[in-house]
Amino acid sequence: MKAKFLPVTFLALFLAFGCAEGTKVTNASASPSTSSGAKDNAPANASQPKNDDAATASDTSSDETNKTPANEEVTILQAKIDDTIINVEWEDNEAVKALKEMAKASVITVNMSRYGGFEQVGDLGQALPRNDSQTTTAPGDIVLYSGDKIVIFFGSNSWSYTRLGKVTDKTEAELKALLDKDNVTLYLSLAAETQPEPSAKKTLVAYFSVTKNTEAIAKHIAKHTAATLFEIVPQTPYTAEDINYNNSDSRTSKEQNDPNARPAMASGIENIEQYDIIYLGYPIWWGEAPKIMYTFLESVTLKKGATVVPFVTSGSSPIGSSAVNLKTAAIAAGWLPGKRFAAGTAQATVEEWVDSLKLN
Repeated sequence: MKAKFLPVTFLALFLAFGCAEGTKVTNASASPSTSSGAKDNAPANASQPKNDDAATASDTSSDETNKTPANEEVTILQAKIDDTIINVEWEDNEAVKALKEMAKASVITVNMSRYGGFEQVGDLGQALPRNDSQTTTAPGDIVLYSGDKIVIFFGSNSWSYTRLGKVTDKTEAELKALLDKDNVTLYLSLAAETQPEPSAKKTLVAYFSVTKNTEAIAKHIAKHTAATLFEIVPQTPYTAEDINYNNSDSRTSKEQNDPNARPAMASGIENIEQYDIIYLGYPIWWGEAPKIMYTFLESVTLKKGATVVPFVTSGSSPIGSSAVNLKTAAIAAGWLPGKRFAAGTAQATVEEWVDSLKLN
């Protein structure tokens, strides 16, 4: 289960003790109407190269990983649906913190009912802090609706919600089997989690993401390997129009067709030569890696003998020649073939792939 940690000092632990992580709900009598939603990945286009990372949301935040020493016990919010424990990546907001405070007193029990053929809704019994925004949900999303109701989706809907978290260890089919029934019970409680033992090899997960599809995979890898997480942030952020592959005049259409294009980064990474294993993540744009990936690799000197493991997200395109072409920009590094993931791939699936590499 995902937990977000503050730097480990006595003061930080004291201040963070009351912080929380929680769950969300929707009103069965006033739940929003079903919407097909916007897909994070652009549809395939047989007549021209494809941008598989079409924007539905902007990556404007850089979420640095604050690492907790191995074997230190931390408190997390654990979720269970009926008898099934689910892994949830909780948001870092006031609503989740309030949920965790509630769970300190006793286990939170939410009786939920199916609504609209796409969600389970339950009354929390008290209002939580709200930060509502218009949202198109996906299977696994957990939201707060109307301030006092938690909703867990096994389908999609569009309405104004406060995000609480996302189930990361279930496929869409598994979520439907778990939630597509008349009633379920959600249990929220505090649990202790021991952080993974760090590898003797130092690991970095460096990624570029506009729609957060690649970011989600990167975070799964970093959590599983106790790696340092670094986001490759462009100096000028990409907009939805910038990555419109149907427009030959869009920013990325021009960049991807220019062999010399090297979009500037907002900041670089220090001491990359200390890392033995580097997971390198990016979306597939026009069948290739975004040109900012060349900017990143050409700006650093990797450790001699380092292993680079590419991973990509796309709507349908394979990793293709993107990693082979990127390899020319990374001198003195060994490259593995890499892996392509669809948007929303479960954390367990990502971890299984990482384990199969036998690197850490």
